[in-house]
Amino acid sequence: MADHRDHGQERHVGGPSSLAVASLLALAGGFLVLSFTALAVSITGLAVAAPLLLLCSPVLVPAALLVALEGIGMAASGALALGAVALLSLLWRAARKTAATLPDYVEEGKQRVAELAGEKTSHVDAGQVIADQVAS
Repeated sequence: MADHRDHGQERHVGGPSSLAVASLLALAGGFLVLSFTALAVSITGLAVAAPLLLLCSPVLVPAALLVALEGIGMAASGALALGAVALLSLLWRAARKTAATLPDYVEEGKQRVAELAGEKTSHVDAGQVIADQVAS
């Protein structure tokens, strides 16, 4: 009798049902679509945000400020150097012009001393008198 019982009942052991396979395939397809959507949104967001990150990055903004200030400083120093050269040129020309028109103060001094001392001192050469006294 035990043999008759086994013949009437057949069991499917270890075989998946088609309903489970279909539902798992639908679920896997949904996850695949969601992952592709997340990837596409991430790539689009990166493409949009990359220029903003480059423009507003904490390295590039101070570097751009440094380059701008460096350029302004060089332009200012060049302008000041040009002004200094122009001023020195003006002073040089004025000094040369003044030196060319200066009176000979030594000759004027000799003439004044001669006028004050009188005619007799203008004919005497003091150096010759001293040399004569030493020689004798």
